[in-house]
Amino acid sequence: SVWFQPIFSDGGRRIAGLEALVRWNHPTHGWIPPGEIVAAAARSGLTESLLRFILEQVCGLMQGLRAGGLRDVRVAMNVSPREMAQIPVDEIVLERLRALGLPSSLIEIEITEETALDIEAVQDKLLALSRAGICVALDDFGIGHSSLSYIQKFPFDKIKIDRSFVADLSVRPDALAIVRAVTTLADSLGMSTTAEGVETEE
Repeated sequence: SVWFQPIFSDGGRRIAGLEALVRWNHPTHGWIPPGEIVAAAARSGLTESLLRFILEQVCGLMQGLRAGGLRDVRVAMNVSPREMAQIPVDEIVLERLRALGLPSSLIEIEITEETALDIEAVQDKLLALSRAGICVALDDFGIGHSSLSYIQKFPFDKIKIDRSFVADLSVRPDALAIVRAVTTLADSLGMSTTAEGVETEE
């Protein structure tokens, strides 16, 4: 199933968007982590089917939001490195949006640093999405590999600051300094930022 997590702005007073999260409650093994769902789909030859399933849920929500008068709420979905490398993500997403008459500006595609590692290999697909008006976001920024080179190579619209920095904001000055630095950098480059893992008032 697909769950939708809200993304707030204006100090938590306004829903700026929603993020699609794939979930699977297996009858024997219980809750399966998203990474394992993606890996199992790949092993079974169902990578494209999983992407299309999630995209269909995202588009359904977009239609529902617009019907309810919420016409400016963007919906984000993650695309794994395997999906981005192996299937025509750009064609699948844009074709479905056109078929349903949905504006491309209201969908966001999130890629991880792992995808960005080989950005040249998927750059054409990302550019096609971006040129169509889709927001392209770099997820989990700040962990793993050096991310600064990625934002030089591709004009991302958004940076998502990893939850490991956000969780310690109220207790670690260095975490606060890093988050401030990232938001300042993003602002100077014309990118927006989203902080992951905001779970307390602090």
